[in-house]
Amino acid sequence: MIADEKKQINTDISKNICANLADFYQCSSVQRVLFEECKMSISKLDLGKLGEQKAIQYLENKGYRILERNYKTKLGELDIIARDAKTICFIEVKTRSSQEKGEPLESITSGKQHRLCKLALSYLKLNNLLNRPARFDVVSVYQNGSQIDIQLIKNAFELDRIYTY
Repeated sequence: MIADEKKQINTDISKNICANLADFYQCSSVQRVLFEECKMSISKLDLGKLGEQKAIQYLENKGYRILERNYKTKLGELDIIARDAKTICFIEVKTRSSQEKGEPLESITSGKQHRLCKLALSYLKLNNLLNRPARFDVVSVYQNGSQIDIQLIKNAFELDRIYTY
């Protein structure tokens, strides 16, 4: 019964996220938990979008030319692809509102690096850019209220050695 109720609630929430506060207080406890989870997800999405926008502004001010934003394939997504002089840069943006979850670079696990390498090689191959220098950068964006701190880590990690082209 609870699984069916959760499924229905997810559908209802996606259509109309508790239109007003009175509806919220009339919800069951399961509905309230799902509502709070949904609100947190939306907040994280907003924070991520804000971080990517701030990262793009920062990179452009540093002379980067943005080539792609949120480049998606069946392999996954690259946040930003840019050119820094003659180097193609694959840029992962990590946005935080606190340091509770650690440093941004720590969140880019070896598995994540592996996926980013596959995506980067796919992009380079598809665009006939395999002869161009390329690197992986990370931009960390910390937002604490109205204060925003941005750091760029160039050459954050290297291409997996298992890949050849």
